[in-house]
Amino acid sequence: VLQLELKAENFEKNIHLLVSKIKNEDSRKQLMALKKNNTTTFDFIAAFNNDTEELIHNILNIGHEEFEKINAVHLQITVKTIYRLKKAELNEELFEKVFPARNINTIEAFKAELKKELEIIYAKEAAKKANTDLHNYLVANTPMEFPKDFLKKWMQSVSKNPVSAEEIEKSFDSFVEDLKWTLIKNKIIVENKLQITQEDMKNKVMEYLREAYKGMEDAMLEGIAQRIMSNEKETEYMAEQLISERVFDYLRKQTTFNSKEVSLEEFDKIVNPHPHHHH
Repeated sequence: VLQLELKAENFEKNIHLLVSKIKNEDSRKQLMALKKNNTTTFDFIAAFNNDTEELIHNILNIGHEEFEKINAVHLQITVKTIYRLKKAELNEELFEKVFPARNINTIEAFKAELKKELEIIYAKEAAKKANTDLHNYLVANTPMEFPKDFLKKWMQSVSKNPVSAEEIEKSFDSFVEDLKWTLIKNKIIVENKLQITQEDMKNKVMEYLREAYKGMEDAMLEGIAQRIMSNEKETEYMAEQLISERVFDYLRKQTTFNSKEVSLEEFDKIVNPHPHHHH
């Protein structure tokens, strides 16, 4: 575990980072080679295979607004302390630490609880993969005609910084893909009257917080949740996430999936087909 001091323009934070959490092998090697007081730049986006949610909520513990202001591809890190973890005794003290207030007192019960947690994690990963496939399928198979010249001029006029025709050309396909998806998504929302309430939003925030601050009591988390929900940008982001979830939940219910059993290695390859590429 490394205690790191992170620095960027107008940003400074200390974090504890469990090196084994790093998903990208090259990034892990880079960290393992560091000694106390070493300073270097580190690509957090590559380190977590572009999983910005994991990075924001579980590693950096900052808001989306703050995250957008820092360049997580070139973040300056300084090693303050290096800790080495030792294996704990498999006893009730450990069970209580890992799963507080669940009254686990045997190894069998502990394993059963771990199995439940892992099933939840892998079900989420599988759903995420299904969502990506559904998104790609619908975008590829929904014919739509767009006034291309008009859109290119519009992109140029709304850009904050001057952009060349070549730059517009480069990003045009992905812009059209996003536009297409927005139209498909909005049609699904309207036709199926998919809605979210303030209560749904709060539950979603609490779900994130329970994950990020395991073991902390809800009464404490409520205060953090209120702070997040009073931030307009965060609330907007949460609403967008939630409505997207509703759309994909609806789509998955309309879809027939063929299930097959795979090993953990195969599963990782399926859900992370391009671990070394930036999307």
